[in-house]
Amino acid sequence: MIPRQCDVHLNQPLVRSLLDYDPETGKLTWKPRPIGDFYDERACRVWNARMAGQQAGTFKTAQPQIRIEGRNYSMKAVIFIWMTGSAPREVIKPRSGDSRDLRWNSIRQDVDETEAA
Repeated sequence: MIPRQCDVHLNQPLVRSLLDYDPETGKLTWKPRPIGDFYDERACRVWNARMAGQQAGTFKTAQPQIRIEGRNYSMKAVIFIWMTGSAPREVIKPRSGDSRDLRWNSIRQDVDETEAA
């Protein structure tokens, strides 16, 4: 399945409530989630014990992906929303040429260059 570049339901408050992002390393990590996100307290405890603080997403495909609310997304698009509050207008390609390079400096500069063209 091809990950979505972005989606209307993804927004900065949602993305920031679910994930932490380190712009210098490019690492996305899951935040602890409240019980209201789950059908019961046990599911919340299990998810937080397994996932909170862990690196988010998968690097098994050419383009790193992340699953949010049952949908796959490009990790670069999610990072773009996390940093800017808006969805990217173009497909994001890291400036370094490495699709696994999720550092903001690489993502942002490539987008800036695309917009300048």
